[in-house]
Amino acid sequence: MIRLILFLCMVSISLSSIAQKSKIKVFPQDNQEFSSAKIIGGLASHGVKILEVETNFDSTSHAMGFFIDPVRYMGMEQGLILSTGVVDQVTQANSTSNYTSLDLNTSEENKILKVYLDSQATEKQKIDLTDSILVATLLAQQDHGDADLSEAINGMKTYDARVIKIKFIPTADTLYYRYVFASEEYEEYVCSQFNDIFALYLYEEGQPKKNIALIPGQQLPVSINTINNGNPKNEHCPKSNPYLFQLNNGNQNLLYDGFTKVLDVRQKVIPGKVYWIKIAIADVSDKVLDSAVLLENKSIFSYFGSYELRFDNNSAFPKERAKLEKVVAQLQEHPKSKVQLIGHTDLKGRADYNFRLSIKRVRVVKEFLMDSGINESRILESYKGETMPRYKEIAKNRRVEVFVLGE
Repeated sequence: MIRLILFLCMVSISLSSIAQKSKIKVFPQDNQEFSSAKIIGGLASHGVKILEVETNFDSTSHAMGFFIDPVRYMGMEQGLILSTGVVDQVTQANSTSNYTSLDLNTSEENKILKVYLDSQATEKQKIDLTDSILVATLLAQQDHGDADLSEAINGMKTYDARVIKIKFIPTADTLYYRYVFASEEYEEYVCSQFNDIFALYLYEEGQPKKNIALIPGQQLPVSINTINNGNPKNEHCPKSNPYLFQLNNGNQNLLYDGFTKVLDVRQKVIPGKVYWIKIAIADVSDKVLDSAVLLENKSIFSYFGSYELRFDNNSAFPKERAKLEKVVAQLQEHPKSKVQLIGHTDLKGRADYNFRLSIKRVRVVKEFLMDSGINESRILESYKGETMPRYKEIAKNRRVEVFVLGE
């Protein structure tokens, strides 16, 4: 217990220091330190062996990069960012509600000229022209739509699609990953045709694709119109899964107007079989206002078993100790496997308090496993605080998730 108290004190001091000094940083893909292989390879963790990677863009597009968020404002500390625009420009104050980044492959003069000469621009695009000449990219870019995303969005035309395909082999029977979807379309274009979308398809070579990035408990894709807090300019626009949405508070150097809470995917697979996952994001109905997906580093893994330990409000001690015995038994069954502990809280109270509470919950579970003979080197820890409310029911979000990982 003394070790736990000292650890929490150190974390509290560290978090306070980071909050005062640190800002979100994004490093665009290059061919050296932030190469495609390093950024994408960093997503995979235990139980996933990457065989091959394909993208529909290269480093000159600046569509992909590596993000670091020391204060975990979006619930993730670091990982991959993939944008329908340019990732260089997302770390700036959220000072405009209509922003489209520059296309680095086209001269600024040509972009401006094309915008003013194009007679097909929609009314929305014409309004956006008053914000900045940067939106001239809307005609400079090619369509680059994606048929799979268009099908997922009821046949709507897609633009600026960015796609990553990963060929891999899982060693356990369930695939997992975490991500956040962010967009400049929030909130003024909710309930409109400008319904930017993200999807992650799982499939075998030559077989049909299945989108597994769905709203928890629903068969809906992740898009502007499926996760939002409504539209303040449209009183007839209902909120859609608002417990999964967060409006940018303007206190961080983050461009996007809004973004989802941390979402996850769990999908049954066959160990040892070769699969592909297709990570895809696109603008819908036009080419303006950037959207992005952020995937957490080391969050793609496979696991043999998962358990959720429930907690009372403000408690750091789980209610269902019997489940911990099952975890120990499964770890003994798979002696080479590690175990991932992820701590969560509900949305009540201050975010910093909830983050510390999620650490306490993880540490209590870790102490139990170690007292049961599980070596500390096999235990991995992650803390989410209130940033990952998987359930609408508040009480269910007070939890520690336990995953016995693939070898």
